[in-house]
Amino acid sequence: MKRLLHISTSRPAATISALRISAATPASGVTFVDNSRGASAATADLSAALDTAVEHVDLSSDADELLRNLIHQLDREAAAYANSTVDESQCAVWACPKATAQTVFAAWKCAAAAYEAGGGPPPSTEHGCSFELDAIGPPSADGTFKAFVSMVITPAAVVAEENEFLPALVIAVRGTASRIDHIVNVNAQPRSAQRYIGPGVVSHSGFLNCAEALDGVVSDRIRRHVRGRPGAHIIFTGHSAGGAVASLLFLRHVMNRDLAPSARLSIITFGAPPVVAQPLDPVGFQQQQLGLCLNIINEFDVVSRADAPYVLCLVNLLRSLYGQPALVDDEVTEETTGGCPNPASDGKMGEAAGQSGTEKVWPTPPPRYHHVGARVVLLMRLNESRLRLRAVEVPGDKFGRLLFCRVAVHRRACYSDRMQELVQWEDQAEEGTSPFQM
Repeated sequence: MKRLLHISTSRPAATISALRISAATPASGVTFVDNSRGASAATADLSAALDTAVEHVDLSSDADELLRNLIHQLDREAAAYANSTVDESQCAVWACPKATAQTVFAAWKCAAAAYEAGGGPPPSTEHGCSFELDAIGPPSADGTFKAFVSMVITPAAVVAEENEFLPALVIAVRGTASRIDHIVNVNAQPRSAQRYIGPGVVSHSGFLNCAEALDGVVSDRIRRHVRGRPGAHIIFTGHSAGGAVASLLFLRHVMNRDLAPSARLSIITFGAPPVVAQPLDPVGFQQQQLGLCLNIINEFDVVSRADAPYVLCLVNLLRSLYGQPALVDDEVTEETTGGCPNPASDGKMGEAAGQSGTEKVWPTPPPRYHHVGARVVLLMRLNESRLRLRAVEVPGDKFGRLLFCRVAVHRRACYSDRMQELVQWEDQAEEGTSPFQM
C-alpha cells in the first residue's frame, strides 16, 4: 500500500500498463508465478484507483504517516454512516455455552501460536485446557506453504464438567506475517476448486494455492491422529489469511469423506477474510459429522470484508471526501457492483441513495467471496458505565452491507483480549449471568 501511494504520482499510466502486461491471466501452473501474476493484476487495479483517489493528498510526507492518516480518515468518514456498526435488532444473540467458549478460546491460543517463529505452543494448561504440541510446519520461501502448528487439546484434569468438543486435534494455519504473504493474499482472482474440494466450488486463488500446498502434510497429521480414535474431533483454525486457508482445508475434508471418514470436523476462524464464491452452509453436508462452524469477527474489522468489490467501495468512499465521482471496475458486472455509487455522480451518492429515514447508509456491493459457517461479531457496548463484550450472529445478507474499515481491531492483540473476556463466561455462568446479555 505504501508503494502504491508513491507510484500513483510517478508516471502512473506507465506503471499500471507494465503491471497489467506482467499480470496476464495467472495460469502458468507454477504456484508462485501464478500468485505473483495475480498480485500484480490486483496491484495494477488498486494503483489505478488510488491514483485519482489520493490526487489531493500530499504524497511528499512519510509513507507510514500518510497511510495511517488515510486509514483514520476513512474510519472517521465511515462512522458517519449507519451501516458502519452492527444493528443488533437484526441479529440473534450468540448462544455460547461454557464448552463452546472454552473450545473457541483454545482454538485462538493455537491460532496465535502459529505465528511464533519456532511454532512454540501456548502454556501447557490454561482455562481448563491442556495443550500438547503435535507437529510444526515451517513456511516456504515463496509463501505458498503457510506455517502451521498442530496441537492436541485435552481437558485439564481439574475440570469437573465435561466438554463435548474435547479432546481434539487442532490444525492452526498462520496468517500474514511477511511481505511474501501479501502476494498470496492479493492474488484474489476466482479459481475453480472442483478437483480440490468438489463440484461447483470457486475460491480465492491465492488461498486455494496455499490450501493445496498444505493438503498432504495436514492430511497426514489427521490420519495419524484418527487412527484408533473413532469419532476423533479435528478443529481447523487460523487468524486473518490463516483462517481463510483453514476454511478451505476444512471444506476439503468435509466434502471428501474418505480423507477422514469417522472424524468430527470443526472450523473456527478469527478475523478471516471471505474465501469462497458461494455461500456454503456446512450444516447441509450430510456425509460428515460436524462440530463448530464459526467465524469470530471483531466489529469494524476491515479484513473480514476484504474482497475486490469492497476495496473499490472503500476507495470510492475516500474519493467522496474530495467530491470526486465514484469508480466502477470494468471487470465487475452491474450485478456484482450492486449499490456502489454511479461513477457519473458527484461523489455524494452514498449520502443520498443510501438514505434510510434520517440515517445515512453508504452503499456496499454484493460480496465476491463468502465465509464458511456462521459469522459471530464481537461488539463492545457501554453497559452500566463499562464497556462490555457482546456477541451476535450476523446473517450473511446483513453482513454484506456493513461498512467496516478499521485496522486496529484486526490485530492479534485485540482478538487475544476479546478471547480472554469470552472465556470468563465460564466463571460468570456459574452465577447465572452471560456477558452477551444487556
